[in-house]
Formats: sequence, C-alpha cells, structure tokens
Amino acid sequence: MKFTGSVKQAAWAQKILAASNLTREQVENLLRWAGPEAAARGVMDAEIVIQNRDGLASYADALGRMYAARAARQH
Repeated sequence: MKFTGSVKQAAWAQKILAASNLTREQVENLLRWAGPEAAARGVMDAEIVIQNRDGLASYADALGRMYAARAARQH
C-alpha cells in the first residue's frame, strides 16, 4: 500500500493499517477517500488513517455508507 503525506506519516499509517484487521471492503472505502486516480494507483490518504486510528473500522464502514448513499442519490 502506498500513502500520501510524508515518509513518517506513511510509515505510521502502514503500521496502523496492518494492525487494524480491516476487511477488503473497508480498505477500499479508505482508498476511495484519496480520490479516483489515487485509488486506482493504490494510494491511500495517510492522514485519514492516522486521524481515525482509534475507530478505523467504524470510520471505513461509515465511508462505505456515505458512498452508497451518494450513488443512490445520483440515480
């Protein structure tokens, strides 16, 4: 996984992500936060991981619900 931000932020985010035991869907939700181009390249926003480290799985689930609601509104 690649991350935005500094080398130190990327290392910290990688450790957090490795310890979080997220599902594939949760990881994809976090990837989408960085934008479609970054997500396609497998780049995740380090700050979103660091800032939400205490409830990362819940945050990732909330992002998924937000994306689903947004897609439903567009239809």
